[in-house]
Amino acid sequence: VSSFMLMQSTVTAAAGHGITSTVTGSEGVLISGVTFNAVRNTALSATEALGSWTIEGNLSRGPIGAHGVSMSGGDATVQVIGNTWEIDPDDREDPDDPDAPPAKAVAGDAIRASDALGSWTIEGNLSKGPIGGDGISMAGGDAQATMTVRNNTFENINGNGISAQDALGSW
Repeated sequence: VSSFMLMQSTVTAAAGHGITSTVTGSEGVLISGVTFNAVRNTALSATEALGSWTIEGNLSRGPIGAHGVSMSGGDATVQVIGNTWEIDPDDREDPDDPDAPPAKAVAGDAIRASDALGSWTIEGNLSKGPIGGDGISMAGGDAQATMTVRNNTFENINGNGISAQDALGSW
């Protein structure tokens, strides 16, 4: 698919990913104003992303069973801007047990990228948590990749605010 646009929608995926994509976007991808309710795996999962990706102004109410946004491989210009991850504080890991711990807004990382190429901007995102992993996790990448990370707020995370492992390129 060369282009994809999803705007002003609601996604609930009790048995899988909210949105999943492979080798998509040579002419652009826009995901904006989407509300993610309960998603068993990852809210937005992309493999081998191409072209220009804008993930902006989305709300994740959770719980999300894996990651908020997860991208692996590809060579794209990616903007993850102004997204919010939160959960109703009354939601429990075991809904039948009022003493169970609160459910996690995202069980894994809020934003996760592996083998990232291209140019990335991660800006103005708010995670009220709880987040089971890292706020932002970058692993691997190319020496020519460019990463800009600014003005993000992550509250109540079990991992690191920003984790970079073998993340090459310009930061």
